[in-house]
Amino acid sequence: ALTKLVNDGQTFRVQLEAARQEELTAFRNVQHLQSKILALLASPEARESGECLDMIAGLKVRLAESESKWRSCVQAAGVLRDRLDIIAQEADGGGVVGSPSKGD
Repeated sequence: ALTKLVNDGQTFRVQLEAARQEELTAFRNVQHLQSKILALLASPEARESGECLDMIAGLKVRLAESESKWRSCVQAAGVLRDRLDIIAQEADGGGVVGSPSKGD
């Protein structure tokens, strides 16, 4: 049973690291889009140009999508952290294998 817990822990650690990288990439994408929007808004010519306003509108849609993906990544990483906590408790003898996790 302990070997299975160790293996599960290693698997979740790898998944958590991948989730963290995905979260970081999504966050950087959000920041990049925010910067592009702010740069366009700071330009007097852009504010008066219909084409730039359309570009800003498109960027805002992409930003909303990116923010949603980022929130999903944060949530997925949180679930993996919770699973690792449970595995650590079980490995320390503080939990019962197969018991419901927090919030279930």
